[in-house]
Amino acid sequence: GIACKINLIPINPVQGAEIAPPPMSRLIEFADRLHSLGLAVTVRASRGRDISGACGQLTVRKIAG
Repeated sequence: GIACKINLIPINPVQGAEIAPPPMSRLIEFADRLHSLGLAVTVRASRGRDISGACGQLTVRKIAG
């Protein structure tokens, strides 16, 4: 009941992290499922990977640092 838009951004691989990005096919499948439920969904490209500032990288860096 809340008007919103969902942005899916895959997490970036980070050395030493227990999590890994999903295959793009799985991300698209998830987005399609959300869309079929009537939700507005966008799959976004990750940015900032080259400066270790992308999705997932800052959190791991903070925990490890």
